[in-house]
Amino acid sequence: MRLWEDTASKSARKERPYNALAWAYYKRAQYDRAVEVLQKGSDRLPDKGAQFSDTLGNMYLQLGQYEKAVDLFKKALSNFTSKSRAVVYNNLGVSYLYMWNDIQAHRGQLRPEEFAARTEEVLKPATDAFSKALEIEPDMYTALDSYVTVLCYRGKGGELETTAL
Repeated sequence: MRLWEDTASKSARKERPYNALAWAYYKRAQYDRAVEVLQKGSDRLPDKGAQFSDTLGNMYLQLGQYEKAVDLFKKALSNFTSKSRAVVYNNLGVSYLYMWNDIQAHRGQLRPEEFAARTEEVLKPATDAFSKALEIEPDMYTALDSYVTVLCYRGKGGELETTAL
């Protein structure tokens, strides 16, 4: 921790110390501190913001700040090309799945029609995100697995099976 804090303070215009320090905080489950470090690095190195976005988005997921993660991954899409873009789409879909898990955890507090509406609000864009990841990178099996899972959550597993057959 001390090494990377010292390095980040002395090399404030370099990306690596911020990432390493954030990773050190992450490993200690100090996600809020990791976010602070990455935001500081992103502010000091605006031309490297895209490199920080993936890690920062995953930190937001760990903190339960799903909307921030979604916004960050959406914003990051314009900064990446090819396979990296597929990973960002996959991460966007995963962010929606985190939101879905949160909705499920609070299902008992929601009216059935409200639960159904909120479910579709997060699972439809999750489907779209995983689909776009697969368009770019057809061999991304994690995205394929998540795509199938989301379609089943949405009650569209039968349609998928028919298409597959």
